Amino acid sequence: ALVYAPPGFEHHAVTRLKEEVEYHDGWRRAREVCLLEGFAKGDGGHSRWKQRREALFPRALLERAGAFSLARAEASRAEDLANIREQVGDGERALDATVRARFAVPLLADALMQGDAGAGVLEALLADLRDSRL
Repeated sequence: ALVYAPPGFEHHAVTRLKEEVEYHDGWRRAREVCLLEGFAKGDGGHSRWKQRREALFPRALLERAGAFSLARAEASRAEDLANIREQVGDGERALDATVRARFAVPLLADALMQGDAGAGVLEALLADLRDSRL
């Protein structure tokens, strides 16, 4: 779906934390945190709630995704990786850029706040967005 996305398809990423966390000013608790394209129902269409919710996504996972490359990918079964590569075909560059961009967007605010120090993150994100399917 990251290489070919039918109309209306949305890219989401979800992970489960070791401990429950509070968000939305303490009135909601969860162990699952997600990056959504658009808003979650609980965000009520407010970017502030979306930002607070997505800030809980583990930063280490976001940063690791910044190095994603299908060429260096692994799978539990060799045939799974072969099938993935076959399905991706000549869309490898778009897949790599889409994965990296999707996980870099939550880091954007920090990069902007860092000014010149965050310029590399911003440049990489913009390049990936240009080449992505987002």
